[in-house]
Amino acid sequence: MEEKEVFDEDGKLIYEKTDLSPNSIGDKYIAKLIRVMNVANTKGITTTQEHNKPYFSKPNEDVYNIALSEAELKKLYNLKLDNNMDEKIRDMFLVAAYTALRFSDFNKLIKSNFKIDSKGDEYIDIATKKVGKKVEIPILWEELKSILIKYNYNLPPLNDVVFNRRIKEIAKMAGITDMEEYYKTEKGKSILIREERYKLITSHTGRRSAITNLDKRGIPYTLIQSLSGHSSIEQLEKYIKKTKKENRDLLRKEFQQSEKQGNI
Repeated sequence: MEEKEVFDEDGKLIYEKTDLSPNSIGDKYIAKLIRVMNVANTKGITTTQEHNKPYFSKPNEDVYNIALSEAELKKLYNLKLDNNMDEKIRDMFLVAAYTALRFSDFNKLIKSNFKIDSKGDEYIDIATKKVGKKVEIPILWEELKSILIKYNYNLPPLNDVVFNRRIKEIAKMAGITDMEEYYKTEKGKSILIREERYKLITSHTGRRSAITNLDKRGIPYTLIQSLSGHSSIEQLEKYIKKTKKENRDLLRKEFQQSEKQGNI
């Protein structure tokens, strides 16, 4: 078991014990060990190259992620909340879900990031923190426009620990409780996990939701990439998370279309 540092709502340091996943072992320990060995090589402390051999690679496991549909986002938008902080967290999650921005970017949006072009259309002009790439994001959804007006375009900055803890509970209140089923490695064994969708929601779910919903609307990858700032189409594709039902319906639609066109 691993002890992970986290902070409560008052900023007090607490610890959570979590099982070490293959990704955690690879990123936190083996990757650091490889860096240490490379430094040791550079300084002449050792000449071994065993750490650069293929068998010394980091273990890796794809993390199961979800994206919220536009219908689920609408449930969040229409949810009545009594708690002011919960309302801010819900609203900022929706900003992410309608812009594809990461937490580090939507959490720093200020009034000067919002612009109007010569046609009178509003957009967001921001340099993204992770890759340093500037993007211009059109304000497409009426829900996003409503949230921006609500805060007079001065969006509230939030604590990421509190955000990721509360957004799950807020989504639960909104009824985002369908069951998800996937496999995960725990203690070296692959086990079947069944849990409700709200438990899988984080700040980054908003970004995946925006990209997935644009794809479902038929927006070309190149246009979505210009908004998301991804360096390649391959990286962008990893963010598209349709549900099993959506894939099933799409397959049925494509099959029926092929029959109409006589493609058999």
